Formats: sequence, C-alpha cells, structure tokens
Amino acid sequence: MAEGATIAAYAWTITGPDFSAESSDQNPTFSPPKVGVYTVKLVITDSNGAQSEAAETTVTAAKYMGISNCSACHSGALPTVADKVTGWKETGHATFFSEEIDNGGSHYGENCIHCHTVGYDELANNGGFDDVQAEAGWVFPATIEEGNWETLETVYPKLANLANIQCESCHGPGSQHNGNPAGIAVSLDANTCGYCHDAMTHHVKNYEWDTSMHANPTAYPTGPGREGCVECHSGIGFVQTHDPDYADEEISTDAAPISCAVCHDPHNADNPHQVRAMGDVELGNGVVVSADEAGMGALCMNCHKSRQNASEYAVEYHSHFGPHHGPQSDLLKGTGGYEYEGVVYAAFSPHMKLTGDSCVSCHMSATPADAPSRSVGGHSFRMSAAAGLLENVTEDVENTAVCSACHGDVPSFNYLAKGDYDGDGEQEGIQDEIHGLLALVGKQLPPYGDEAFTVTEEYNTEELKAAYNCTFIEEDKSGGVHNPKYSVQLLQSSYHAMTGQDVPNADIIITWTTNVSDWSEM
Repeated sequence: MAEGATIAAYAWTITGPDFSAESSDQNPTFSPPKVGVYTVKLVITDSNGAQSEAAETTVTAAKYMGISNCSACHSGALPTVADKVTGWKETGHATFFSEEIDNGGSHYGENCIHCHTVGYDELANNGGFDDVQAEAGWVFPATIEEGNWETLETVYPKLANLANIQCESCHGPGSQHNGNPAGIAVSLDANTCGYCHDAMTHHVKNYEWDTSMHANPTAYPTGPGREGCVECHSGIGFVQTHDPDYADEEISTDAAPISCAVCHDPHNADNPHQVRAMGDVELGNGVVVSADEAGMGALCMNCHKSRQNASEYAVEYHSHFGPHHGPQSDLLKGTGGYEYEGVVYAAFSPHMKLTGDSCVSCHMSATPADAPSRSVGGHSFRMSAAAGLLENVTEDVENTAVCSACHGDVPSFNYLAKGDYDGDGEQEGIQDEIHGLLALVGKQLPPYGDEAFTVTEEYNTEELKAAYNCTFIEEDKSGGVHNPKYSVQLLQSSYHAMTGQDVPNADIIITWTTNVSDWSEM
C-alpha cells in the first residue's frame, strides 16, 4: 500500500467442501458446514485503487473426539510421539470440571461449563460436550455436591470423555488430525487462552496481559541473524531456548509476543503455576542466581539481566555502549555494575530472597482494593501506572501495598532515603537521591557540566567505567528501589573515581579496603 493511502475495501473468498462464500466485511466470520479443509483468501484495495496480492491461509474444520482419542498416541505408548497427556493430567485444567461439579459451591453453574468442557457451542453440531449432553439426556445437577462427577463418569462415560479442559480445548477439534500436524492447531497466541481467561470482570488474566509490555514487544530484534536476540524478544524463541523439551529444535527467529503459553507450560505442572523454567540463572559476569534465591522469579531473570561482564566490557568503547536493557536481576543480586578495586560493595538486595519469589512476588501482586481495576499487579506486571495509561486510570497509581509486610505503610516507591546520598543538603526519597547522583556523575562526563551524555570513542577508560554504571542504574528503571545500597555505592564510587573526592556534603556508604588516593593510578 502506498504511503499515505488508506484501506478502502476488503475482498474475502472462502472455499471448501461443497462450499464457497465471499465477504466485503473487515472481520467476517463463517461456520464450516462440513468437515474438511477450507481456503481463506483476502485482497485489499487501497484509497488509490491499488490492490494487494492475495493473502491466503487454510483452516481445517473437524469434530471433537475427547481425551481418549488424544491419549491413544500422546500417553507415551509410541516412542516417536511426545507424551503430553501424562503431564497434563497433573495440571488444574485436567480436573477443573470434575472438581467444581462436586465442590464448587453455589456459585458454580451451567454457564461455567462452556469453558470447562470440550467443544461446547450451541450454534454448532461439532461433537462437543453440549451435543453429547443433549443426546445422552444429562442434566446439570441441581445441587453441587460430592458424587456428581462419579455419577456422570459412570452413567455417561461418553460425556465424561469430553469433560474438563483438555487437549482439544487449546488445539481445536481433532477428528482430522490422524497424526498429521496440519490437521490440528498449535499456537502460542494468547487468544487461545483468552477464549476463557478474557471474560471481565472475573476472568482477567488476558486483559491484564494485553496492557503489558510483554503483549506489545518491538519486532526489531527478530528475523534472520537475530538468533541471539529471539531467546527473549520472541515468545517462540524463548520457549525453544529455555524449555529443555525443545532443546533439539532449531531456534525460530520469528517475531511473537511473550504470551501465556510462553511462560506457562500447558502440559507440565512440575513448577508452581506451571511456569516453564525455574532453574539457576547465570548472569553476564558469571555470577549465578540460584533457583532457591529467585523462586518463580527465576523465569523472569532468564531475560531481565545485563548480559555483560562489566569488569571487562566497560574498560573499552563499544557501539550501543552499556548493559542490555533491563538488568534487574543483576541489581537484585548486588552485582553487574563496574566495581572499583578497593571498594566493598553491598551483597544482594533483601528484595531478592525475602520476598519468596523475587520479581513475581512484587510485580504480580494483587491490585489494591482502592486502585483502579487491573491497573497494576497481576499479569500487567506493573508496579505503577501513570494517569492516562489506561482508560480507567485518572491519577497516578503505585502498588506500594506489597511493601507493607516489611516496610509498613509506604506512601510511595520514592520512600525517604536513610541519608542525603547526593549531597544536595536534603534527605529525600531514594529515587530522588539516585537521580541526584546520576546527575552528579553525568556532569563529570563529556560534554562535562551537563548530566545528559552520549558515550563516544573519545571517552577515556575512567569515563567509560562511570558511564557504564550510570547506564546500568538507568536501565534498571526502578530508580534504585531494587537495590538502593548497591545503586548508591556504584554511583558514589564512580564519582570518586572521576573526581578523586567523595560526593561533597553527602552521607557516604562506601567502605574502602585500600587507599582511595591510589585510584587515579588504576
């Protein structure tokens, strides 16, 4: 489409077994009248009258078969076919209907089972739960109580075969599969989960995720030649890199959001909440964050790390100088900055281990009752939301409630620092103190006197070290909150290395093991 042109018309054609249809709607829908393969084509006409080449895809229409059909091949009996059923049986999906119909209480009703059974669709004769239900004459029980599931399973075994959240709930009906991958759907698309998990006001996970940065990544670091980037910047790349079940696959460089099934393994309940990876994480400088330290946050740390060994990297110029974006894991561990010889730096932040699950404990905490619905916490991963970020957020929101267990009532993440670390004569919030230190160090770097700087080949070694530390703290995005002491120490020691003196009039929290006057010779 030419620059400045807009879409003027849509031309859809759909063909299949004894079927043909056309539509000019932007988003048409159709219900396949027969089992088989349908071809969908789209031609777009722009406001200049130019037509696009036809975009084409195929859709396989099938009927639902139930778990017995999937188990025949995917339960480990066939050595060349992946065993997905055994692991799935341990997940909450596998027993949700059967548990709720016995113990769900008065809130559990017949409307709920649209999502908790396979193929429930009143408008389609697709072999789904509702079709077999009508044929068998089963009636939703008047009382939710123990024994309901046993009765259904015993008296209506065909119906039980389609109960609970099964393979076909995510992969689509399987009657045309027959071992052919083209006959079944495999996708990391969040809409697969959103069919059930995006129903406001109570089923909110997809709504939250859709407002997050994970749902809207840049496609820039994907495509051929980006094999080293896609392990974090593409959902499929992350799965293939970090899930051992996919270790033998060639890493795809396709762009894809970090969606539900990227972080959660639908077939495996070994980890809490079915998160894919909770092993140890090695940072760029070789320091290891153990799974015991990080908990479920270890999943996040696979990507949110600096990827550089500052002690080697920061002593010479590089294009795109600095740590990779998002070095939060390094900060939490108390490592990753350029550490000057003769300085004793802080150990890891209590925010790492005392929270239980590090990143997850704070960034996925519940939305406070007095905050706009779903503005922070949960699968939004936000700790704060600025006014106007979402339609329902009319003023700034900070989810400081999660801090209260350790810090008491905290009105803001910019909580009062324990000292005047930037030496401006005022003991301010920790984020203000960090920003003050960043400005002080920045003014010591070319072009000198201006806190903003851009690293160039003209920087000398000492300037590169200090610039790295400033960029490291900036890229963390927390304003020092993730690890206040380590952040202050890095910046104060950078200032000292640049000027030969402490930050004037500041509370200094550096411990030296050597004569700091020797720094100028290092």
